[in-house]
Amino acid sequence: MSRTRASSRLLALLRKPAFMLTDPQIDELVRRYSLQMARFEESAHYIEDQLRRELRANAIKALLSSRAKHPEDLRGKLQRKRGKAEYVFAALDHNIGALVTDLAGCRVLVYDRADIDITSRLVKQTCELALLPSNEERHDKDSGYKANHFLVQVPTSTSRQSLYGTVVEVQVTSLVMHAFAEVEHDILYKDHGVPASPEVRENVGDIRSLSWILDRTIGKTLAARTREMQAHRTTIMEAADLRFALEQEVGRRLSGDFVRLFRWLSGTLAPPMTLHAIHELGRATALLEAGRALAQKHGVSDDDLDDVVLFVLALIPSYPEIREMAAEARGRSTALKRAVLRIPPINEDTP
Repeated sequence: MSRTRASSRLLALLRKPAFMLTDPQIDELVRRYSLQMARFEESAHYIEDQLRRELRANAIKALLSSRAKHPEDLRGKLQRKRGKAEYVFAALDHNIGALVTDLAGCRVLVYDRADIDITSRLVKQTCELALLPSNEERHDKDSGYKANHFLVQVPTSTSRQSLYGTVVEVQVTSLVMHAFAEVEHDILYKDHGVPASPEVRENVGDIRSLSWILDRTIGKTLAARTREMQAHRTTIMEAADLRFALEQEVGRRLSGDFVRLFRWLSGTLAPPMTLHAIHELGRATALLEAGRALAQKHGVSDDDLDDVVLFVLALIPSYPEIREMAAEARGRSTALKRAVLRIPPINEDTP
């Protein structure tokens, strides 16, 4: 070996941080992760199931998926991050999930970008945020891209002790924004050593603009369809229709167990349930105010209050059978059930 080549190699070694991951260390981390990959996959599925039930109860239409990171994708990430001070072999070997926080992932893609925020609130209500820095990140860029990322952990309440504390990254965005982000990531960030040309970057910019237009158009179309449904007094066939109708009247997104509200109203109102019948119950804003007044009167906890709870409380004086339905409902205690049962039967509710 020439003196020049030997000097260059020595200089490179001196510049390399002492903590930098070596290829054998990366191989060992990937091998060990492969042995426990099933735990991360099962944890991701657990979080997906929890969120699917909650979104369905709140009548939010979304596509959910979950996965564990492929071992080769982990290898690529470790190679890219090997120069970072926190990526020390000892720390990664001790608890790789605390540093590489996307080993388990769950993606929630809503149809309407207006549902991103309410879905994000449901994520925080349903899941335990992991005790890690940056466990909540919000992206709302000038380009129109909007997404929220959360680091949650499997709670001790699960029956699988081996999953306790496993970190799962939850991403919430719209279908259209996800599609654009995937294209942008694959072209501009995973460039395989070949930087994108100005022409390709310009095309990606056009895709970004079209995605924003499409996302906005979908929201406007859904809102227009809701107005059509209201104008024609279409029969309300499912919880999502009921939620959209009430939101149109109130003028904002609503929260709560709309599946339960739909079920109780179906058992109370004369069939078929129509928008006209819903409007006959009273102005939605007035019902919300009345429900809040009843909640305060009977000491309902603020933690149990959401829009559906307020609607139901306001309806109990006129439809006492709702309280009977709540008392007879089986299953776990919910905020809605607890709030309803705080209201005494009509014959006991004396001034």
